[in-house]
Amino acid sequence: MLPTHSSIYAWQSRSLRGPVAQRSARWSTIWILSALPACAEPSFPPSPATVDAFITLESPIGIRHTCLGAGVSPALRWAPHSLPKEVTHLAWVMSDKSGVVWSAWDASVDSGGVREQFPAAHSPPLQGTNHLGRTGWAPPCPSQTAPSQPSPSESVRLDMFAFAEATHIPPTELPKRLLERLRSGALIQSFTELPVPSAL
Repeated sequence: MLPTHSSIYAWQSRSLRGPVAQRSARWSTIWILSALPACAEPSFPPSPATVDAFITLESPIGIRHTCLGAGVSPALRWAPHSLPKEVTHLAWVMSDKSGVVWSAWDASVDSGGVREQFPAAHSPPLQGTNHLGRTGWAPPCPSQTAPSQPSPSESVRLDMFAFAEATHIPPTELPKRLLERLRSGALIQSFTELPVPSAL
């Protein structure tokens, strides 16, 4: 009958004494530890590089883009030649104090931009749900103050992302999850603050 692990250990304990036993135990421990599978370190996707803004407004946000005017979306522009050659698609998320104002993704870099009053049903790019629960642009509403008080400075934050391929994110994606997915898959990203005109 073959000896068991416990009987071998008992034999070693009885037969090996002093320095010899200590060296044997030490080398046995090293061998056991080296035989154990290495614990893999957690893998995280690389963070996209942050660069200068590569999506810009054709003209500043005006009253016509807010709830005090026609409430139309502003025109956006980008220059394909200024982006890395790997970039094929762009995405953006605009937000203010109320939440997401406008989100869109899978815009072809070759298109060079989107026009003012961009239709909510137009695709591409795909457009997400804004803080009003509708698709497309939600016109920001500047705070209205008394004539004797200064109007607070307000702005819309424009986060932009560039990709090597279309994301194929569904238009039903929740805003928070959308930002996470855009940040995790982008090659480069940037942001800028866009001033909103005063209500007065």
